[in-house]
Amino acid sequence: LTEASSEDDKEKIPCEKSPQGLVPPGEMRRNYNSEKCSPVCEESQIPPSSNSGYCIPNKSELSLDCRAGWNDRSKDEPLHIVWPHRWEHDKNPELFFQTLFELKAEGSSFTVSVLGQEYTDVPEIFAEAAERLKEHIQQWGHLAAKEDYYRLLHQADVVVSTADHEFYGVSMLEAVYCGCYPLCPNRLVYPEIFPKECLYNTPQQLRKRLRDFCRRPQLARRHSINVSVGQLPVIYM
Repeated sequence: LTEASSEDDKEKIPCEKSPQGLVPPGEMRRNYNSEKCSPVCEESQIPPSSNSGYCIPNKSELSLDCRAGWNDRSKDEPLHIVWPHRWEHDKNPELFFQTLFELKAEGSSFTVSVLGQEYTDVPEIFAEAAERLKEHIQQWGHLAAKEDYYRLLHQADVVVSTADHEFYGVSMLEAVYCGCYPLCPNRLVYPEIFPKECLYNTPQQLRKRLRDFCRRPQLARRHSINVSVGQLPVIYM
């Protein structure tokens, strides 16, 4: 374990599109964008899926503007929401799915991908959500191949956390690194990482933000945010 670099090392890293298609950001910068990338890009490793560990660039701040290059989805396509967390109670899936139930009842247009690994004691809300949201589901369950995992993140628009317990928020960082707009609770580790516009205080605020994105998906598809990772550990694989 090594800590991310100091304030003097801050650097903004633009995301670029690979001529070979959608690939994990670390690999893309190392193989396809060497003439544009800074030395830190070459130091970055391919971040494995959140189920097997992680790696983030050795810098204390990232400026992520991925939508312009990686997502050419039509403005008429529905918002794609992703929830990439363990299927356990401490991730508060009840809040996430209840929010989607309410959006559906309002007539909002969206698709959803629920990722993360299942364990023995899966909360009952998952079975209920699989039935009630079946016409909205794009992906349901863990993706074993990390290439498939990253490809889906590249294709999603918004990543949501509803966690009651979180140490590092790795799955959120991975999704943001792939271009998703984050919506996180204004507590735990999230205020240290994400700017205020990405945080919500109440379930009502979460529902309102998602409703606005459902109405105007391009707001989520074209964005640039600064993510602070200065206090987080980095694992080099």
